[in-house]
Amino acid sequence: MVALALYSKCTIVAEAVLVLIVNDFGEEAFGMTRTLVDIFFTLRYITNNDTDVRAKRYADFCAKDSVVWNEVTKAYWPHHTQTIPNNILAIASNYPSPHSWSGKTAKEMALEPDTIEIDAKTGEPFTHDFAYQVIYRWTSHYVHPTIGALESHLVQAGRDVFAVRSGRGRI
Repeated sequence: MVALALYSKCTIVAEAVLVLIVNDFGEEAFGMTRTLVDIFFTLRYITNNDTDVRAKRYADFCAKDSVVWNEVTKAYWPHHTQTIPNNILAIASNYPSPHSWSGKTAKEMALEPDTIEIDAKTGEPFTHDFAYQVIYRWTSHYVHPTIGALESHLVQAGRDVFAVRSGRGRI
């Protein structure tokens, strides 16, 4: 169930990336590919070891999310606050962080040694260090408003006219 849902999400995100590319939003499309990398790390981590346990942990994270959203609701819409059932609170208590279903960082999930695939160069279990060190980091620059993602938007005061989609920096 979890794997199919992640595959479905991956397909929809890929379709959105293509729509952005076709409509000349290449940098934004590139940023969205980070979601695909996140899905890859998540699915690989789930299937790499203790698959059923990890898939259940992933699915059960919705309990933590419900508890966190209920706290937000209390702060901003107190009249909509709901009582969270004890069984949901119990499941949510298994997740110390509201931002991590696995208890691991993206880096830890990506670098977990593979239980099947062996690196031909080293003979050691394969890890996805390139995907993390290069692809994840690079796409992150376009997800977050880093200076590296602004190259085609930068203008020099007194010399350049400010224009949205200036095209500066394009090949």
